[in-house]
Amino acid sequence: MSLFDADPKHKEVEQMLEKIDINTISPVEALLKLNEFFTNP
Repeated sequence: MSLFDADPKHKEVEQMLEKIDINTISPVEALLKLNEFFTNP
């Protein structure tokens, strides 16, 4: 068991990051994605 497996939100974060193309996302879009993740229960 790894340290990250202990956190149930780890899979959600991993899936969200896999969907994002970091080569085309703007800094504002990145902040909006972070806000979206942290405001959803």
